[in-house]
Amino acid sequence: MLVSLLLEAPAPYMPYGYCYLWDAPLAFLHVVSDALVGLAFFSIPVALLWFVRKRRDVPFQGVLLWFSSFLVACGATHFLEVWNVWHDDYWPAAMMKAVAAITSGATTGYLLLLLPKLLKWPSPRQMEQANARLAEEVSNRERVMKQLQTLNEELESRVRGRTGELESILKDMRKEIEERRRAERERQEANERLTVLLTETEEKSRQSALIKQMSTLLQTCATTAEAFQVVHDFATRIFPPDSGALCLLNPSLALMETSAAWGAAPASRSTFGPEECWALRTGQVHTSGPEGMALQCGHVAPFPGGSYVCVPMVAHYEALGLLHVRSAPEEAEWPQAERARAQQQRLRLTMDFSADIALALANLRLRETLRTQSTRDALTGLFNRRYLTESLDREVRRADRNGRPLGVVMLDLDQFKPFNDSHGHEAGDALLRAFGRFIQKNTRGEDIACRYGGDEFVILLVDADLEVARRRAEELRDGFGKMVVRHMNHKLDAVSFSMGVAGFPVHGLTSEDLLAGADEALYEAKAEGRNRVRVYKEHA
Repeated sequence: MLVSLLLEAPAPYMPYGYCYLWDAPLAFLHVVSDALVGLAFFSIPVALLWFVRKRRDVPFQGVLLWFSSFLVACGATHFLEVWNVWHDDYWPAAMMKAVAAITSGATTGYLLLLLPKLLKWPSPRQMEQANARLAEEVSNRERVMKQLQTLNEELESRVRGRTGELESILKDMRKEIEERRRAERERQEANERLTVLLTETEEKSRQSALIKQMSTLLQTCATTAEAFQVVHDFATRIFPPDSGALCLLNPSLALMETSAAWGAAPASRSTFGPEECWALRTGQVHTSGPEGMALQCGHVAPFPGGSYVCVPMVAHYEALGLLHVRSAPEEAEWPQAERARAQQQRLRLTMDFSADIALALANLRLRETLRTQSTRDALTGLFNRRYLTESLDREVRRADRNGRPLGVVMLDLDQFKPFNDSHGHEAGDALLRAFGRFIQKNTRGEDIACRYGGDEFVILLVDADLEVARRRAEELRDGFGKMVVRHMNHKLDAVSFSMGVAGFPVHGLTSEDLLAGADEALYEAKAEGRNRVRVYKEHA
């Protein structure tokens, strides 16, 4: 039946079975032989690969791999021979034989390349001679080792004898070393105490020098702003890890304002009432923290575990404010003894620091008050005639040196005497105060506005030529005309003013010439009907 099916197959080739005439014993013999040979060819590469994997040090592993590939190809060829007994897949069999031929050629080439190296390997006789020399060397070394062992035993015996002697010596030496160590520890502890004391003394000297230097600079400050800057700079150097603030009473004595602050964290609120600080309420130094009072000032920002000091500042029997210094956040993690010592040092420094600041600020305020009284008009808040004389000479020299113009405006309130007679001197003073505030608000910071006398005023317009000065004068005249002045809840009558304008260097090169020109222009404005601006014109 099988033969008939194969005979009817459309394939162009015939299986090997036809060659055997389907003789069952012959076909069986070929199939079994090819299968066993194929298994053998497959098992040999498996054994070689296992051997190579276990023995990574085996040389020439490449030839073993090529040889394994050749055996696998040969085994596959035999299995295809078994397959083709019943099938006609001769092309795969031929291709597999070609693979076997290629791998066999590659293996042969590899072996030819390895022959010079293999010929260099020692022969079995040479290996035996080498092994004999090695055995002889091993024997010699064993003999030497025995001699060394004997010597070691003798040495150990001597060492044990010496060890007993050394132990006795070491025991005495240990006692002496312990005594020396104890003396060394005592000396080191004494040195550490002296070093700490010396460091503290040097730090106190440095701090005292800084405070003295700060006090000298504070005495030379011209304004409170300069003094606050000096306090800030020296506070950061005297209290480097801490934060703090200098808080002063405002002129109304109802509010504390922070004038200078330093440190990483805000130590106090910028504004607060005097009643929020225990130091101001009691008039004494207030501390909070290690070994300090538990009462917390209301103006202090909360910081758990920290310490601070509040010192009230008084000078010339007048309360000025307080100096507040608080510890750094990391100080809360220090041991209790170190925190207490730091707080004591902070208290001492703060008291010394605040004493110099209080006296310097009091003197500075006094100087500023005297300076203001000597240069300012008490009623209008404008500069007085003395300051005008000094400033005009200075500005004329500056304008002449820099080649810049300078405008001088003289103005006079129109009908001010009748206004005083009809409304009273208090109303006239209220009008002058309102006029002073108006002039201050509507002039530049570099301009100088002065009360020349009575109801006459002079304004110096820096770097302003005649046209700019005239235009600024017109703006001031129009602005004041729209202004409403009240006195005792009553609206006062509107008051105008006349203005005369002169300029440097057009109308003169001296302050006297400029004032005379502006005054003459003012009289021309008055003569022409008041409430107007006139520029000085030289007469031929």
